[in-house]
Amino acid sequence: SYRWAEMRRIIVNYSGHLLSKEASVSLGSAFDEIIQPDPFHFDFTADANEQLGVIVARTLESLDSESVLTIIPPGQSTLAILLVSFIHGLIGHFPRLCYLELNESGMYMPLTEFHISTQNVRTAGRFFRMKKFTKAQHPNLGFRP
Repeated sequence: SYRWAEMRRIIVNYSGHLLSKEASVSLGSAFDEIIQPDPFHFDFTADANEQLGVIVARTLESLDSESVLTIIPPGQSTLAILLVSFIHGLIGHFPRLCYLELNESGMYMPLTEFHISTQNVRTAGRFFRMKKFTKAQHPNLGFRP
């Protein structure tokens, strides 16, 4: 967005793996704050909302409306979806995502130039829905007048 340069940029590494020194240096040039939470265990048989609240509360204490949040999501896909959904509910929009890629040295490095705007992906899905489907074809897709 137009205010990106003015806003505090925070990245939280929820991947479950500590970032290498090289990755931290790379991210340090793109973000004002890098948060590396302690590793956590997520019990899928327990209350998901309570666990997500604990995980997020420990890491996002300094988040405010003047911050742009990017996360490195956990590799476990169900947990990643739950975490992104919970954060969306907390901040009112999707967090940005940072992708980690295995480099030639066998180290996972962030692609700082490749941040995924999940809010833009959501909007693209809505435009796709409007373009490809009609209300008569799919009355349950949530079309608005």
